Amino acid sequence: MAVGREVFETVWWTGRFFEAVARRGANASRLPRKAVKLHLCGSVRAPDSNIRIALLDRFGGTELAKGTKKAPGPLFGIKSHEWAALALAVTWWDQQLAVPATVAR
Repeated sequence: MAVGREVFETVWWTGRFFEAVARRGANASRLPRKAVKLHLCGSVRAPDSNIRIALLDRFGGTELAKGTKKAPGPLFGIKSHEWAALALAVTWWDQQLAVPATVAR
């Protein structure tokens, strides 16, 4: 299947970000989409709509998480690719909490 210019641009920038992180001596990690789906929904076959529902449930349900214009919730105004970014961030955060901290020597 052919890919477009945007795919190559994404790959190039991913490499640049990893290079910058490594240059500073920090750890960088990759988190596959299937791992995010499995973490949030319990299935690698979950569609994006299920991931969105799982995120809304995690933040208190649709009404509380999204809120209204007068009383916005923490997820008010999130749309499109922001849901995928939030899913990735939540999964990464949860995995960091599950890893025991190491003591620096």
